[in-house]
Amino acid sequence: MPVTEYELYLASDLVFSGGTVRLVPGYTGDNDVILTVTDDDNVLDGDLNRNEDGNDTNQFGFAEFADGSTLGGPNFNVYSEEQYTLTAPGSPTITLYRIEMDSDPFSRAGNGDLVGYLPSLPLEPGVTYSFTTSNTVPSNDPTYTEPTGAICFTGGCLIETATGPRPARDLRAGDLVRTRDSGLQPLKWVFRRQVTAGELRHRPDLRPILFEPGALGPNMPERRSWLSPQHRVLARSAHAELLFGEPAVLAPAKGLVNGRSIRVDTPRDGVDYIHLLLERHEILCADGIEAESLDPGAWAMRSMTPQARHELQSLFPYLTTHGFHSYPTVSVREAGILAR
Repeated sequence: MPVTEYELYLASDLVFSGGTVRLVPGYTGDNDVILTVTDDDNVLDGDLNRNEDGNDTNQFGFAEFADGSTLGGPNFNVYSEEQYTLTAPGSPTITLYRIEMDSDPFSRAGNGDLVGYLPSLPLEPGVTYSFTTSNTVPSNDPTYTEPTGAICFTGGCLIETATGPRPARDLRAGDLVRTRDSGLQPLKWVFRRQVTAGELRHRPDLRPILFEPGALGPNMPERRSWLSPQHRVLARSAHAELLFGEPAVLAPAKGLVNGRSIRVDTPRDGVDYIHLLLERHEILCADGIEAESLDPGAWAMRSMTPQARHELQSLFPYLTTHGFHSYPTVSVREAGILAR
């Protein structure tokens, strides 16, 4: 059955008070819960019709907490108990799902153990949101999306093209870029987003990942290089084949962080993020790193700014939101194992 990984807020990282909610001061994301859901459809159901068992009897979950503890397993139903619609001046509307797991599978009894809170978009540190509450019922069941995050190159990344390496910020639609598996291919769409230093201070989820020279192998990268946190790079090694049964897998950059040669960075002047879309999902060469082009899957689309999403959908109305990956993918947690 399809497997989806979510990143949830730990309950103690949120402050609920009198119809409002906010992140605790100093939130870093270090306590986020990793939830893996196995299901036979594309909907995250609630439990309105089945007391703490969940409406979908084929929807199972396994949660991993930062302290090493776990909850659930292949026979434990997971579900959205209720949802909160969050609003704040100047901020996008966010839906926050209260995720629970059945403590006594298939009993029609037991308790719903709180796993954490799943946001449709990250909450902004320092912002207090007003909310309304509703049950998760068939009419508002969310479809599965992965944790939010942008798949972007930074502006200074040198991308291999038909005319040699060029900064990502200089590329335009129609330029030929060199792909690992399909030779030279034209860019279909390029979009730039500038993230200020202030945004990076208040949004840890937007901070780029810095790769020191040789962090992934000889000349990989050839120089210091930065990618967005959810940007996947191609990891090719006997270790990958031993762990995942594949000689090459796509691993999220933030899952490879080791605190030394690969680490989270907060550039003093902010960062320019560049979306590069081709006809299909491809592997490009950026500063010597083999990294993916934009995969227009549902979660990547939702992570974009409204302007970027509108422009992309206007230019390519046929574009599917069911991403096709050129190589097998691994989760952030699995990438962490690979990086050890």
